[in-house]
Amino acid sequence: MLELLLIAVMIGLVATIAVQVFSRYVLGSPVPWTEELARYLLVYLTFVGCALAIHEHAHLRIDVLLVRFPVQLQRVIGLLTTASLLITAVLLVWYGIVFTELSWGTVSPALAQSIAWIYAAMPVTGAVMACYLVPQLIDRITHWNDYPRAIPDGDEPGAASPAGQEGAAS
Repeated sequence: MLELLLIAVMIGLVATIAVQVFSRYVLGSPVPWTEELARYLLVYLTFVGCALAIHEHAHLRIDVLLVRFPVQLQRVIGLLTTASLLITAVLLVWYGIVFTELSWGTVSPALAQSIAWIYAAMPVTGAVMACYLVPQLIDRITHWNDYPRAIPDGDEPGAASPAGQEGAAS
């Protein structure tokens, strides 16, 4: 469902920017609401994309040092990373609610809509992220010895590639 939402937001963003470019450069008169809508769609794209990345374990990480640590330390760091992401998601919900409530009376200039709809992305996607992170944290604790899990497709550092295996055999 998140993927479909991201696709819809991205289509809306591209269409909005296309209208902006067309009206500005072809018609010579930019449509005032397009820039604001594009900005708000980008906010939603970012937050929903972050939730999807957490769900698919695709969030950015640099593990060049991590893979060199002992397995036990890798497990601890993985647990702490998941826990810190969960804490961040909870804070996103908490402060997102605060910002949404504070901004309810503020109206955006071009769209004439409450700014609260933009701030609502924070608590909603924070809650979605927390819903994904709680089972991930429980999984890390209950399956402690299964971590660190192998990187898919044999992309582990130091692993021989199929071509390397053939070269070693000959």
